[in-house]
Amino acid sequence: MRFPAGRRTSWAAPATRCLTPYAQWRHAAAVLDRWQASGHGPGFAVDLGCGDGADTAELLRRGWTVLAVDRQPAAIALAEHNVPDHDRPRLRTLAADFTALALPAADLIYCGWSLPHCPATRFPGTWHAIRAALRPRGRIATHLPGHRDDWAPDPAASAFRSDALDTLLAGMDVEYLEATEEDRDSFDGPKHWHYYEIIARKPAETGR
Repeated sequence: MRFPAGRRTSWAAPATRCLTPYAQWRHAAAVLDRWQASGHGPGFAVDLGCGDGADTAELLRRGWTVLAVDRQPAAIALAEHNVPDHDRPRLRTLAADFTALALPAADLIYCGWSLPHCPATRFPGTWHAIRAALRPRGRIATHLPGHRDDWAPDPAASAFRSDALDTLLAGMDVEYLEATEEDRDSFDGPKHWHYYEIIARKPAETGR
């Protein structure tokens, strides 16, 4: 998929145009494997920026109840189309900007390549809302762009230095944190990638 000629490629573009579906699936599967290994059964998950619904479908396949959110109605329609009939009773969808959404309490909030598209001015409030919505022992799984990413200067996006992650994740149990920095293609040509993959769990104690 290509952007129209003359359009500037950035983190503000739709997430499904930035990374390969494999990269998203790999992260979603790792989150769910970790959840199952902890001995907990499926719960309620929110998929923020669900795109075509690949991760939503994987959550449903494993028995979760899911609220899938995307600001693009076409993405919601595609996500609904891609869900098997037998899983649809456990799916709710919402076409909305998740940065302005009151999030329901959830066991898992999954943000597969969606938070990079959150404007820096809205990120603090959005991050606070995500953390507040997590139930005790609930997890957040996300990707965050690093400050050396080619698209980091875009004011319509958010990017972070590694020391900023200490503040963002303070009080949480960080189960997985991996930084990747490499030169490879995006769907709009070569770029320098710098991003973090994060899985963090809210402790059993409330108020953190």
